[in-house]
Amino acid sequence: LQAFVNDDDVHLTWDAPVSGGTGAVANYILDDGSYEDGFSSYQGGGDLWLGNEFATADSGTLTSVDIYFIDNTSAGSDQVTVEIFDENGILAGSSGLYTPSSDDFLTVPLNNIYFKETFYAMVHWSNPTSITNYLGLDEDGSHAAEDPEWYYDGSNWDKLSNMGYTGGVFGIRAHAVVQGGKDVVYGRLTGLNPAQSAHTSASLVRAMRSVTTNNTAVSSKHELSDYVTTGLTGYKVYRNAGLQASLDASFTSYDDLNLSDGSYSYTVTALYGPAESAAAGPVGVVIGITNPAPLTTCGDIACPVNSSISVPVNVEGFTDITAISLRLEYDPTVITYTGYSNVNSSLSGMMINNIAVSSTLHKVLISWSDVNPKTLTSGSKLFDLDFSYHSGNTLLTWNNSSNNGADCEYADAIGDPLTDIPTTQFYHNGSVTWQPGYNVTGVYRSNNTANTLLDNIKIVLKQGTMRVDSVTTNLSGEYAFSSVEDGTYELESGTNKPWAGVNATDAIKIQRHFTGLEILNSPVRIDAADVNMTNSVNATDAIKTKRRFTGLDNSFLRGDWTFAKPITGGNSITVSGADVVQDMQGLCVGDVNGSNIPAPGKNGSAGVAITISGEMDVKAGETFEIPVNMTQTMQMSAVSLVIEYPGDKLEITDVKLQGVEPVYKVSGDQIRLAWSEIEPIDGKAGEQLLSIRCRTTSGMTGAEVVTLTSGNESELADEMGEPIMSAALSVPAIRLKNTIGTGE
Repeated sequence: LQAFVNDDDVHLTWDAPVSGGTGAVANYILDDGSYEDGFSSYQGGGDLWLGNEFATADSGTLTSVDIYFIDNTSAGSDQVTVEIFDENGILAGSSGLYTPSSDDFLTVPLNNIYFKETFYAMVHWSNPTSITNYLGLDEDGSHAAEDPEWYYDGSNWDKLSNMGYTGGVFGIRAHAVVQGGKDVVYGRLTGLNPAQSAHTSASLVRAMRSVTTNNTAVSSKHELSDYVTTGLTGYKVYRNAGLQASLDASFTSYDDLNLSDGSYSYTVTALYGPAESAAAGPVGVVIGITNPAPLTTCGDIACPVNSSISVPVNVEGFTDITAISLRLEYDPTVITYTGYSNVNSSLSGMMINNIAVSSTLHKVLISWSDVNPKTLTSGSKLFDLDFSYHSGNTLLTWNNSSNNGADCEYADAIGDPLTDIPTTQFYHNGSVTWQPGYNVTGVYRSNNTANTLLDNIKIVLKQGTMRVDSVTTNLSGEYAFSSVEDGTYELESGTNKPWAGVNATDAIKIQRHFTGLEILNSPVRIDAADVNMTNSVNATDAIKTKRRFTGLDNSFLRGDWTFAKPITGGNSITVSGADVVQDMQGLCVGDVNGSNIPAPGKNGSAGVAITISGEMDVKAGETFEIPVNMTQTMQMSAVSLVIEYPGDKLEITDVKLQGVEPVYKVSGDQIRLAWSEIEPIDGKAGEQLLSIRCRTTSGMTGAEVVTLTSGNESELADEMGEPIMSAALSVPAIRLKNTIGTGE
């Protein structure tokens, strides 16, 4: 955006968005416009959500949804909302209340709710006093077989297709402004694969209570083509934050004519149907004034009591300036001056001082000069003024009425004052006001011996089911929420860090905890042990842990990571008239001994080496057993082994552990085995620990020698459940016996 002045006229020009703009309309439409079924909540049925999963690679802001409701002659007056959940099932935003339409689409504004990739658009019935019109369900359209419909009861997610009903697509169409220059999205973008395994099962009984059907409703008013747009539809021009003009998409310029003397600031936004992009600009101009001073703006800050704040001071039109004199006044009963920071690097030698005028008035004086003129880009920061905020409100006022108007003044390239009258045209005041709320801060660490700092933890601050705010921890594991009002909240935490550090050693620790031999001593370790989320820790959790290590299971009900407060456990905080500092601890679920060291560290497993001892001749195609022997005397209460072998040469048929039954799985080129018991195996050096029953395949020839190796997740634990350091096992090499000429 550029501005040019000609007498009392301003000519604005701007570049059209590239490829339809960085914010183009996307329409997510999965239904075919006909609805063979309909669903609603019963009277007094509690909270109920029904809606669609939209599996997309886009990110942007959701502007509205269109929802089709089927008429219900028994419908009452209850209203509903639309709520948007992210890919983890966390609430991202909500619409206002609305009354369901009757055999028609209803457009519901969403006020630019941010989404990144997959999102869920859900209609929410909040404990209705009556049933409503039915939310239409398309059961036979082109996307119905993909079954993107979802049911949610406030705690658990599931599908109607899992409850005895026909799945499909609800009549919910989402509209957004997305990044990347995409003009239109029609139907699905990627293979739709709803992440059902990431959610726990909902109540079947409750879902049945929530369903009423109508098999005759068909939409004849709206077809898919009604929602296909052409991207950019126009522009809006703003002057001094007020709408000045609305233009169609063919314009990339605008003339603002016959302006009065003064300074003006302009911005321009792009329109995509009902959606509006972020603004280009601002650009500032001055009309009717010779040699005008720059426009100086003090920021507006809203903050909770007893907080530290930085107030920015920015400029526009800063061209060939050699001197600055400024005076800013404020009420010291509201804020206390603590200094300044972030001075523009082009303005070395800046002097700033705070002076008390009275008990209710202080002034900050700013001075700078340089014989070499300086030019700054429009909107540049001069500096930040730092204060401690107490309570109440205060204006930050530029005072140019004293000292013959010289307390606020800029000098040009030859040191002459620039015109800055009237003062309010050139010096925009700021303010500091009270905003209810306090700071909630803390640090996330792993509950391992290294207390590893956990970065990239996404934290959602929730009050009940309502999402208040979200942040992500930095490289130091730190997080911060500001302006949090009094109340009780939950810190809902998640991460995409890999699941690691879990094996049979953890399973034996779980069993030792249950039997009272070794009590887990921190809330997060107890949560990590309760892998199936039953609020108790027992042998069931141990077997689940072994099954996941061996690959028989690929997930825990609790998920991959768990987080809790270090002393009291849980994730709740209470804000009551003061800032809150709450540190949190995290562990991979199942990693009860804290062996995992998240990146950039490594897995803390002690490891098991497999050495080759001798050779073993076998016949082609016949079954044989490979002995796996101990090289040292050791007592073992847990065995975790990942044994790697050439799958194209050996076929594994059975695995046995010394006198006990392990849990194991053979997959690809790996044997994954786990065993744990309170009573340890008393192993002696040279004795056999394991036997692997197998036979050769056609891929093995007589010229080859086959060996087994140990994966880096292997670990043996002693009778106390502690990893055995430098453990080693031995196996023979396998050679195919040459039977030519032997008569065999």
